Amino acid sequence: GGQEIDPATRYREGDFRGAARLFEARTAAEPRAAGAWRDLGSARWQGGDDVGAVAAWWHALSLAPRDRLARRAWRDASTLPASMQRLAPTIPVSRDEFILLAVVALLAACGLQRIGRRRRSVRFVALAGLACAAMAVVRWRREVAPVALVRETTTLRVSPHPAAPALAQAPAWALVDVERRDGAW
Repeated sequence: GGQEIDPATRYREGDFRGAARLFEARTAAEPRAAGAWRDLGSARWQGGDDVGAVAAWWHALSLAPRDRLARRAWRDASTLPASMQRLAPTIPVSRDEFILLAVVALLAACGLQRIGRRRRSVRFVALAGLACAAMAVVRWRREVAPVALVRETTTLRVSPHPAAPALAQAPAWALVDVERRDGAW
């Protein structure tokens, strides 16, 4: 058997499509690895798949909103429509960090109450913890929402059969909500 070449080596050698396939396998194995998503976006961009690259960078930024390399790639993507720019997270705190902040704030509120601090300070810290928890829920809902970017103008049909009646056209770069999946359809 042949030796397995890592995706970074394929990328450096100019095999961007091969590197993208390997990075896709890595993101499938480790879906919370923001660096793998960022690298997948770079390989797709170099391979000519602009929409796929933006989708990968968007996922990387949702996992690690302060990732400088992903932010720079997002900002420097020359084909990125202005309507897509708003998708990048504006608050540089991830879902997991919001959860951690919420737990720390709520524990601090309990500690303040125990040592007899004023109600006002306890309420303030508890409200800050609840706000962080709410932001974590917002980020979580955004992460689990099944959405997709359309790569090229596509005809929407009621079934995958080509003879099925066409409902509408989805233009390239359209952000669509995925209501249901059935296998590859």
